[in-house]
Amino acid sequence: MTLSAKLSREKIGEAASFILDACAAGRLIERLPVVCTPSDVDDAYAIQTAILDQRNHDAGGWFVAASNPDMQRQLGLKEAYSARWGNGRFLGTGAMVSSVGSLPVALEAEITFRLGRDLLPREKEYGAAEVIRAVDAVLPSFEVVISCFSDWMEQQPLNLIAEGGVAQLLVLGSPLQEWRSLNLAETPVTVRINGAVAATGSGENVMGDPINVLVWLANHASRRGIGLRGGELCNTGMCAPVCFVESGDQATADFGALGTVEVTIGGGKHK
Repeated sequence: MTLSAKLSREKIGEAASFILDACAAGRLIERLPVVCTPSDVDDAYAIQTAILDQRNHDAGGWFVAASNPDMQRQLGLKEAYSARWGNGRFLGTGAMVSSVGSLPVALEAEITFRLGRDLLPREKEYGAAEVIRAVDAVLPSFEVVISCFSDWMEQQPLNLIAEGGVAQLLVLGSPLQEWRSLNLAETPVTVRINGAVAATGSGENVMGDPINVLVWLANHASRRGIGLRGGELCNTGMCAPVCFVESGDQATADFGALGTVEVTIGGGKHK
């Protein structure tokens, strides 16, 4: 699949700059300017790529969004979408994270895969067995959702794809390499905010099994001519409902045998 954007290169760059400027200033926006609003998914992914290029960041991995059926219904999508993590967006458990300006912060408890080998673009579809062999480790994680779009859960989905989570962070627990005996679909997930249970779920909430999400991503990235690379981190969508948090909150996600991950919400820049 070769993407064929309808927007000109100039308008794609204009949209990317508009999003980057809003995120840097901590300024909420309602939508992209009409002249550079994506008309289809190819436009949206082209803007997302331009954002990565303008930041001059190498990609360190991928995240899959809207792999949870409830989130798909909320956003009006028929399938998941992907975005690429820039290097420098990964933090260890116990990190303090903050937004900038008026951008809200939300947490999603997600299962993340670390790849040990490449899954390169090709004509043949990848199957689950081959994708599983490519996994080096599995990690519990919090995706720290930060968007410059106001009411992002009601936002036009093409705008969210275009933004590509540029301001987001991924907080990672300890990697588990001996994970294959675990049933990731049945992995229980409990999110606590300041000690109180805020959300519960399981790995089944993302396409029935996080492995299914990774297979989808491998084939999606292959069709786009990019592929997945060894060493990349790929998180797979929210296992439990999203939790909005405020400065001073402390959050823990417990993934049972997979481990835990913790994060504190601060008032300054992340560290």
